Amino acid sequence: MDRFASQLLEVSAPLPMVVVHERLGTTPAGCEEFATLVRRWVPPTAKADVAGGHARRMAVRFDDVVWREAVRGFSGRSLEVATSGRGHAERRGVALSDVLPCDALGPGGTELSGCATLYLPPSDAPASERPLAFVFQLSREPDGGPIGVFVAFGLRHRGAGVRSIYERAHRQLHGRFPT
Repeated sequence: MDRFASQLLEVSAPLPMVVVHERLGTTPAGCEEFATLVRRWVPPTAKADVAGGHARRMAVRFDDVVWREAVRGFSGRSLEVATSGRGHAERRGVALSDVLPCDALGPGGTELSGCATLYLPPSDAPASERPLAFVFQLSREPDGGPIGVFVAFGLRHRGAGVRSIYERAHRQLHGRFPT
């Protein structure tokens, strides 16, 4: 992402998540519900599920307006990773063992309670070799089933003139960057 594209994020307002949930027919899950679901979904050792080839998966949904805003300014390999990651996640869902809960109150004033991060590109490589990520908000389908709703895409760590995925997710959820 270049600095100019990052600066565009500073002036354009995000689509409010309440509108996103209305469009997708979902409702956000509360913090306690998120913790309960994660404990129920992910066994004490997630490796046990993965070893048997039956990792539990969570369906995810992407709103196209939020997606376009999230990838605006990215190009080349970053855009390729985002697009490929979206396609894979929409087709197969995401393995719960690959999704990490975000800090409710993170560094730099981010508030991402009820959200989770998926490092990209999907692989067994260490996190240090996967600099990009998606953030999903744990939500419920109309039938009550759990689902991850896409919130943001970006670099996991802030770069020169570029906001981190966590700052971008905070903005999408709260309508402003953290202060």
